[in-house]
Amino acid sequence: FNLGLALKATGDLVGAAARFDEARELGMSLRDDALIASAYNALGAVHDDQGDSDRALQCFRRAEEYLDAESDPVLLAGVKDHIGIILKKRGQL
Repeated sequence: FNLGLALKATGDLVGAAARFDEARELGMSLRDDALIASAYNALGAVHDDQGDSDRALQCFRRAEEYLDAESDPVLLAGVKDHIGIILKKRGQL
């Protein structure tokens, strides 16, 4: 996951997406909802940076499914913020 963050910071969005997808798969195998949600959130940000709002929104919605207000309220708030930004860009908010 951290390698994905580093790659995204350097502008390597394709490499970052690959690392975030690996983190998502690892989270699935470990049944680690926090890792899955974080990976989907990061993937959504990459897709948004690439201009693919459909895929970004899909990832943010998937992240939302793995979160609840008690487990990680800060990440949940960030995910909801990302969803709102995408919807506002689309004129759906």
